[in-house]
Amino acid sequence: MITLSHPTGNSFVRHALNTFHQNGLLHSFHTTVAWNKDWSRLIPFPSVVRQLERRSYPNIPMSKIHTQSFPEVFRLTGLVKDSNAIEKIYTQVDKSLAGKLEAYQKAGVKAVYAYEDGAKESFSRAKVLGLCTLYDLPIGHYKAAQKVFQEEAQLNPAWAATLTGLQDSAEKLAKKDEELHLADHIIVASSFTASTLKGIVPSDKKISVIPYGTPPSQPFDELNYNFKSKPKNQRLKVLYVGSLTQRKGISYLLQAAATLGNKIELTLVGRQVVSAGVCPALDKILNGQGEKNRNIRHISSLPHGDILDLMRQSNILVFPSLFEGFGLVLTEALSCGLPIIATNATAAPDIIQDGVEGFIIPTRSSDAIAEKLEWALEHPAELAQMRRAAYNTAQNIGWSHYEKSLIMLATSY
Repeated sequence: MITLSHPTGNSFVRHALNTFHQNGLLHSFHTTVAWNKDWSRLIPFPSVVRQLERRSYPNIPMSKIHTQSFPEVFRLTGLVKDSNAIEKIYTQVDKSLAGKLEAYQKAGVKAVYAYEDGAKESFSRAKVLGLCTLYDLPIGHYKAAQKVFQEEAQLNPAWAATLTGLQDSAEKLAKKDEELHLADHIIVASSFTASTLKGIVPSDKKISVIPYGTPPSQPFDELNYNFKSKPKNQRLKVLYVGSLTQRKGISYLLQAAATLGNKIELTLVGRQVVSAGVCPALDKILNGQGEKNRNIRHISSLPHGDILDLMRQSNILVFPSLFEGFGLVLTEALSCGLPIIATNATAAPDIIQDGVEGFIIPTRSSDAIAEKLEWALEHPAELAQMRRAAYNTAQNIGWSHYEKSLIMLATSY
């Protein structure tokens, strides 16, 4: 039996929860909010309701869910202005689980499954009790990240304000180190993330690469875009989905877009994130200043279904991240039959073949992005084949593979 904790319960947490429960392995789940959608009519703030509704777990019995709700609800409503609120919430959920582990052990729990920043207290207690500790690391190790961010801040100082990963306190970083030390088995979603652990954890530490899955796809012949050759002078519809930060390599994509000008139409879906003040370089582009920026439109946020619709209407996705744990947008694009251009610092090398479902490019290369977009413009027939290949690949990497891999891992303890 396994007990699992995570404060917010995102998509991969839900798949882990559901598969552990369906296979009779889930003893309990510790989180902040477990929302009942019948409560939504009682809250007069629609934006808060939308966030809370994402915290429902209809497939998990409420008897298995333990919550620490009020601090998170206060944070979501804006009643708490503490910049460290989310970190405190992670710790609170972690401590709550730690306090129950002795009773859980008596009930048959053999392993604790926890995520980065929310595992120190429960893992420390688990070690005392002789329980197995399974540590899910969603993104690469912070030391590798800091090296990339520091280099990037020197290479592109105009974009340094968006590198928020340099703000973690020494205490928080020490906590991450302790969590890794206490972990019996580390689960990561990409080979890139695994590579950042080399020289950080002992060589005999167990590490499993288990990629995330793709969402369900529409039948291929019902997709909204045309697979025939591109008419002359039609712009290539290029899509980017993600936060507008330099960690995501956003400046390199914008440089490529400026190079190609009116040959492409670039749509950016995502919010600006800055560590302090503003980023004038980004603001200038988003405000449409300059002739070269008129091929760019920005949408700060869209419902998930609308993002998938936009993917079906686009020609290619660019994901130029400098440091990524996985990049769920990649599998979402594949499920929509959308070819991808992504760097080798993402899960792209784990899920696609270069030149088949898209392209794998080096980081920090606006030239490589522009080159692949030029290829897509000049090879409409081959791009259509890529679309078919992207869709077919998505059918073979659904969430069932992720879930089966987790079950194999869990039942080995």
